Amino acid sequence: MVKLALRRAQRSAIAPQKQSMGLTRDNVNAIVALSHRSVRHLRDATMISVGFDALARRSEIIGIRVSDVQIPDPRAGRLLIRRSKMDRMARGRWAHLTELTSRLVLRWLEKSINNEFLFGPVFRERVIDRALDPVTVQRSLRRAISEIGLSETCKYTWHALRVGAAQELLKLGRSSSDIMRAGGWRSISSVARYLEAANRNVWL
Repeated sequence: MVKLALRRAQRSAIAPQKQSMGLTRDNVNAIVALSHRSVRHLRDATMISVGFDALARRSEIIGIRVSDVQIPDPRAGRLLIRRSKMDRMARGRWAHLTELTSRLVLRWLEKSINNEFLFGPVFRERVIDRALDPVTVQRSLRRAISEIGLSETCKYTWHALRVGAAQELLKLGRSSSDIMRAGGWRSISSVARYLEAANRNVWL
């Protein structure tokens, strides 16, 4: 009877959460290459590149203000993530940007320098000073990955940037603690879920 009860429990167990496919640095670079096409392309490329570097969630991306960005030099760009899902007390965390992303942000700021929010809606090649809707952020990502010819577009969510960036940092040899700090994680088990699909040869 005990064995039967255990089998029934195993069959009725909730399946593990399905993880989004991860975007790679090469994917992000391909999206950045389209940034010259229009103001909307520049916004999407900058937003996606920032999301990758900062391992930022959608809720974090739409909350970034122009005043949160510090780029004294393109090689030392960073921005403040004021609040996140795991930071209810709004202590905030600094996210560092690559030189490529910093230069993109500087280009984008020429379009939105007088705005409060870093990323806003684009209407007729003009940036509206209003926070983006999370749905718009998701649509921007899927439109961008479709434009670079990536198949199975529907399988990618905004979390693909966090997944891909975490895996990229692992391949670069960064420690688990460094990756946790970069993504604002509090638990090593959460990071492990992101890294489990990383294709890394541990012998090299």
